[in-house]
Amino acid sequence: MAWSTPKDWANTDVLNTTNLNLYVRDQQEYLFSRPYDLVYLSENAWTTTSTTFVAVDASEFVVEAEIAPGAMWEIGFYFPCYNDTNAYFLYFDWYNPTSGYYLSDYPGYTGAGKAAGVWYERWTDSRTRTKTHVMYNDVLDGILNFELHWRVNAGIGGIDTTAMQGQLWMREV
Repeated sequence: MAWSTPKDWANTDVLNTTNLNLYVRDQQEYLFSRPYDLVYLSENAWTTTSTTFVAVDASEFVVEAEIAPGAMWEIGFYFPCYNDTNAYFLYFDWYNPTSGYYLSDYPGYTGAGKAAGVWYERWTDSRTRTKTHVMYNDVLDGILNFELHWRVNAGIGGIDTTAMQGQLWMREV
């Protein structure tokens, strides 16, 4: 349920079920149950050798939530990932299939990772990564869905959730 513009009440307005539900009950419900999507990843392992952004797994690495105009929102992930000694950088970026934009390339976005992707890491062993990114509504609002995409600069990069469950999330904050 989305936020609606509050009513300016007049002395002649009648309190009826429709108005009370719309302007009191629904607004309170919205305020105390902000939109979010939380995805628990299956026990699996994924690898990539792609040097251009590709979907990790478009059937699983996807989040969607309805974000109200004027709201700030967050998108992020938590999972074990690795790259071999040749893949010094493992890049992640969120892709919106509706608009065809990557999050780092949205018009008006000037945050970190603009040129190379929203997140990138350099390491040569397996580590668990948590990455979040906060966006403001001046860039996007409405029903938003994003797929997690990734690439390496060389070698092999991977995500392994067989021993530890991973998560993706998007929420209004």
